[in-house]
Amino acid sequence: MSAPDTLNSFYKGANRMFDPAIIRLVVSQLLLDFFILALIPIKTPKKKNYFIVGLGILAIIFINAVIITVFGLMEFYVRFYPLTLLVPYFIFLSFFVVYKGGRLLFAIMIVESFGNFAISNGILVSYLFYGQDAPLADTLARVITLAILFPVLMRFVRPQYARMAKSLNKIWAILNVILIIAYVAAYFIAFFPTSIMDRPIYFIHLYIVLALTITIYVVLYKLFEEIEAKSEAQNEKSILALQVRALANQSAEIASNEEKLAILRHDMRHRLRMVGEEIHKGNLEEAQKFLENCDHELAATARKTYCKNSAVNAAVTYYFGMAENERISLDYTLDIPENLPIPEDELAVVFANAIENAINSCVKIGDVSLRRISVKSKVVANQFVLEIGNSCNELVKFNLAGLPMTTLEGHGTGTASLTAFAKKHKAIMNYAQEGDWFRFNLLINI
Repeated sequence: MSAPDTLNSFYKGANRMFDPAIIRLVVSQLLLDFFILALIPIKTPKKKNYFIVGLGILAIIFINAVIITVFGLMEFYVRFYPLTLLVPYFIFLSFFVVYKGGRLLFAIMIVESFGNFAISNGILVSYLFYGQDAPLADTLARVITLAILFPVLMRFVRPQYARMAKSLNKIWAILNVILIIAYVAAYFIAFFPTSIMDRPIYFIHLYIVLALTITIYVVLYKLFEEIEAKSEAQNEKSILALQVRALANQSAEIASNEEKLAILRHDMRHRLRMVGEEIHKGNLEEAQKFLENCDHELAATARKTYCKNSAVNAAVTYYFGMAENERISLDYTLDIPENLPIPEDELAVVFANAIENAINSCVKIGDVSLRRISVKSKVVANQFVLEIGNSCNELVKFNLAGLPMTTLEGHGTGTASLTAFAKKHKAIMNYAQEGDWFRFNLLINI
């Protein structure tokens, strides 16, 4: 093709940029991209990244529009736009969004399912009122459909997706396969082998598939809600288990102390008689030793009190005893009022889980002289602050939400419980590792 012919082709293509079909493409894709950005959280700095993502998406749409108009590939685009739009979206967004991989693909498939409803309604309106493709009427129907669906996205889908993205780890591949199958089924009915406009009898099939897609989403979300409910039940079970363990520990300690006191009471007469005899003989040093031994044995029967809050004290007593049995050095400052606006049984579980996690980390250290746990808590300016640190001899991996990851069977439930507590009470929770020291921080407004 000669240079003049090429320029002429581009000139004609530029004129076709204002074709109603191209306008339909640009408008509908911009709206769907707005849905994607509303659904998927962007990395910080958010303002800068939103600007970059917005420009990048516009560039992808513009490139598609130019290629279609210049080379006359509208029919190709209608059939294969998932390859020319969705794949570039997925790759580009992966650099800027918080949730990548399966989580990102799931979000895109959710939005594309909304798009399928808009496209189907647009085609149906064109067929019913014009009997052929009517791009402007189609565009208007899509805009109205998406305007109706956007509150649904924000009110129901977005918060549920956020919870799923934070909680689920290994099930995304299965979820995406299910949604892709439903999406492909609707897409093929609408556009293969020709547009559904030429096969109007298949409109009913298309809307049946769309109804099935809704059903799939509802089932998935209901299953997740059931998983959440079971997780909360497990957390309540762990609270009860902790209370039982703490009560049993306290009962055993009280029983042991009572037994020691009974022996001391029984022996007290003999000891006082012996002290009297030593004083009578003038052996004051021996008498002093007898009295010191009695005082030491009485002190051993005293119940340890780490803080004024009874529930937290019971939990701390139990797990500090466990730490001492593992020869872990303890450093603690517990300034916890007796009454807090936080349920004391839930707060006790926070201490229990965090200290237990610290103990599990310390016991992996072969040199017992390096095993250390620090527990510090206080109330400052209407805020309850807790910091628990422990020595650690391995590199801890964190997930996208900043939570420590583990592949060991039966582990990780403590972290999940702490996350559930933070979510319930709108607390700020943070994990960090600095060299051989691992730290957990919790801040709650009270």
